[in-house]
Amino acid sequence: MIEGIPTWSEELKGMSKLLTDWKILVLTPAFLASNWFYAYQFALNAAYFSLRSRALNSMMYWLFQMFGSFAISGVLDYKGWERRTRGLVGLS
Repeated sequence: MIEGIPTWSEELKGMSKLLTDWKILVLTPAFLASNWFYAYQFALNAAYFSLRSRALNSMMYWLFQMFGSFAISGVLDYKGWERRTRGLVGLS
């Protein structure tokens, strides 16, 4: 065993503690809702676009997902605003 790295059984125990935490259980609907639209997005992509435009659409979709995540992380981590302001700007 490598020192400091948990075994698979310790990992499973840690996951069971995490999945039974009330905060995670309360957030589960938000986790589901945030990924619910993917099925619709890709079905729409397949129905209305040709092969080349589907590839372009998918590439642009994931590229802007990355840019968006960098932008929202910059807003939420900006130390010049108080926490409430960062939250309201990020939410809007």
